[in-house]
Amino acid sequence: MISNEKRSDRAAPERSGPERDAAAYARAKRRATFADIALSLAMPVVFIASNGSTGLRDIAEEVSSVDAIGILVYATVALVGMSLVGLGLDFYSGYVIEHRFGLSRASLRDWASDWLKSLALQLLFGIAAIELIYALITPLPDTWWLVAAAVFIGFFIVLVRLAPVLILPLFYKFERLEDGDLRDRLLALAERVNTRVQGVYIWKLGRKTSRSNAALMGWGATRRIVVADTMIESSTPEEIEVVLAHELGHQVNRDIPRMIAVQSVIIVAGFAVIHVVLKTLSDSFGFRGIDDFANLPLLLLVAVVAGLLLMPAINAYSRSRERAADLFALETTRWPDRFISAMERLGEQNLSEKDPHPVMEFIFHSHPSLGKRIEFAKRWAADAGESKP
Repeated sequence: MISNEKRSDRAAPERSGPERDAAAYARAKRRATFADIALSLAMPVVFIASNGSTGLRDIAEEVSSVDAIGILVYATVALVGMSLVGLGLDFYSGYVIEHRFGLSRASLRDWASDWLKSLALQLLFGIAAIELIYALITPLPDTWWLVAAAVFIGFFIVLVRLAPVLILPLFYKFERLEDGDLRDRLLALAERVNTRVQGVYIWKLGRKTSRSNAALMGWGATRRIVVADTMIESSTPEEIEVVLAHELGHQVNRDIPRMIAVQSVIIVAGFAVIHVVLKTLSDSFGFRGIDDFANLPLLLLVAVVAGLLLMPAINAYSRSRERAADLFALETTRWPDRFISAMERLGEQNLSEKDPHPVMEFIFHSHPSLGKRIEFAKRWAADAGESKP
């Protein structure tokens, strides 16, 4: 998905109004991100140090002597509790900042509804994952992590396929794009690069946000082209086509299988580390062993730390794939001018800062910066001798 992420400010010539807004927005979101990371690290530490986890386990076991029911009680209370602790930060980042900079059109009721839906999905998937992990640890204390990793990889693959038809419609409406020039040109482009799609859909973002985007969603039978109504309203058909060409580049370059392979390695390695840490430290923190579900905060803490440590490498790989998709879009359409105008328009609508601090980009950004993408297109045009009006 085309996404120019928020950037940090840097000593530079005086910025225009939109650039100043993008820089201020980036700083606000970055502060919220750092606060979220700190909270994600602090909550499990406090829960363990205060004996809250073992206390909650004891209460859960009093409710039922059946392990699955005890885990259900524990996990529900723990996950809801952590979500409520983070509610204020979620509201500030997702509602206050977005409205302050004119990106959100959602009412407070809309925001609250989406937050509750997200919480329900977290509970559904989170509790299922926790039940699975501890159901495996007891009979397979040495190899549970391999089995769990295999199940998680399978779930990830299913989610890639089904998210466009089962999850995203919970938050946004999608409508088939009526017959017309835009639909015909997008389908023709997909056919030209030998990519079968289920159809072209309008992604109804405009009711909730002024942001703009387009994507190729799903996998196999669920693969579809989606274009935000905000993009249709603000962009030319050629700009939309070159954005979709980027998305099709991911498909032609087999980036979904690549992503699944990378994620699979990360999942297996992550569970291996979790297994070692739980086996080594569970007794030290007063847990009854590796199969004591009170050690869940320790498991979550390891997962958060591992994710932070791996983030720069994962994002570096992602940026390389995004650059390859940009190259595909340029070579397929041979419209560098349209590519540049599309990037600039997306940057304005999404308040994407043009030039990030290199450290921020290296650690946090899954896409090359807006400025780098534009410069890449200019160099390609110069080398190819292409400039299509």
